[in-house]
Amino acid sequence: MTTKNTLLKNAKTVPTILLSNTLLMSMIGLGTWRLNRNPTDVIYHAIDVGYRHFDCAHIYRNEAEIVDYVDTWKAMEPLVDEGLCRTLGLSNFNIQQIGRILKVARIPPSNLQIECHPYLNQTDLMEFCKSYNMVVTAYSPLGSPSSPYKYHET
Repeated sequence: MTTKNTLLKNAKTVPTILLSNTLLMSMIGLGTWRLNRNPTDVIYHAIDVGYRHFDCAHIYRNEAEIVDYVDTWKAMEPLVDEGLCRTLGLSNFNIQQIGRILKVARIPPSNLQIECHPYLNQTDLMEFCKSYNMVVTAYSPLGSPSSPYKYHET
């Protein structure tokens, strides 16, 4: 196990981006999709080497069930107030879903993580996010072997 000083040093070497709420977010995150190991062990080791941004979407089936995302958002806002998390973001939401969150959000989303690559550029969604000061994080920026958005030769 590494020392606290080593952990702090590792965390400081990860590039960051400024969010709309003036907090810095790590630009390199760890995806937990299709883990072949216990997610808890993976997260522990990732924190140990400096990761501070984790992708753990409901679709991965490795977190608690989420039923209504608007109610869930309202329930998560007090976590920021209590200092249990620094900010809130979304993953795989479209413009309409983000709009529903924005209508009720006291704390607006600061980040949206989406699949984005040359075959799925998401330009309209990224422009929408930019207009609301939301940082966009791309997953599979070079494409994904299991993505339905694949290049088809003509």
